[in-house]
Amino acid sequence: MDCEVRFAAVHEASTVDVLFRDFVLPMASPVISKRLSALPRRKQLEGFPLLHLDFYKDDAAVPDWAEWIHARKLQRTEPNRGIRYQRIATALEAVLADAGLALCGMALAAPLLDAGRLSLPFAMSTGKWTDHAFIARFRADSVARPQVRRFREWLDAESASTREWLTRKASAKRRARR
Repeated sequence: MDCEVRFAAVHEASTVDVLFRDFVLPMASPVISKRLSALPRRKQLEGFPLLHLDFYKDDAAVPDWAEWIHARKLQRTEPNRGIRYQRIATALEAVLADAGLALCGMALAAPLLDAGRLSLPFAMSTGKWTDHAFIARFRADSVARPQVRRFREWLDAESASTREWLTRKASAKRRARR
């Protein structure tokens, strides 16, 4: 294997390429977002299934549902109850199927958000940047090979595009609320 891409602590930054950090906040289908908006603010999550994404469990900056709800002074019975997912893709499939809401990073959901298939039912200010990042680690003996070098350049360009998208979305949401 010439390259490993994963979500991890950035303390090893000298031996890896830091691709991007993510921005985590609640995501829902447009149907569930519409239903949430019709409810009183403090009780918006009561009765809606909360999906738990264990993908971020090692990143202390990413809140679980109980922490997120408490910080917003919302009411919710048993916020840690619900289906647990290890992978972002399967959690997003459940959200798309109206199975509930998930605290999820925007970066990997970008195409679904841009297409309007997923929505952000709460303000951008309710989200948090991850401390961990998506990183790429290349084998030292492979980085000089032309195909690995081209892949690394492509990966760098794609991650720069993702960082730009996240920054643009976060800035646009803040400007809209002023």
